[in-house]
Amino acid sequence: MPPVRDLLTADMKAYELFGKSIAISQVMVPTYEFAQTHAEEIMNEADAIRSAQNHDIFLALFTSVFEDGSLVFASAPAALLESLELADSPVTMKGVMSRKNDFIPYLGTLLKNI
Repeated sequence: MPPVRDLLTADMKAYELFGKSIAISQVMVPTYEFAQTHAEEIMNEADAIRSAQNHDIFLALFTSVFEDGSLVFASAPAALLESLELADSPVTMKGVMSRKNDFIPYLGTLLKNI
């Protein structure tokens, strides 16, 4: 298995949404087992990537077809995480399979209302 940082940066895209700089990584996995087992390391790397690249928000989606959804790890200031309903990271999001079609519209709706 490659290092966690490599997993988080391999398929990472940057966006500007409602005045926030956001990076969203998507990692396709068979099950959530790896992400759950390595949750602390994933959160540490997410914080490091957000800080190094100066994003307001860094999100890592571990997406599983078998689990029919994504396990979402989020790094952002605490108040922003609360507003985005991601304070208890990682958050399981059923049905979120696509960053573009499922997750970004959901995130945009929350950001618009902050």
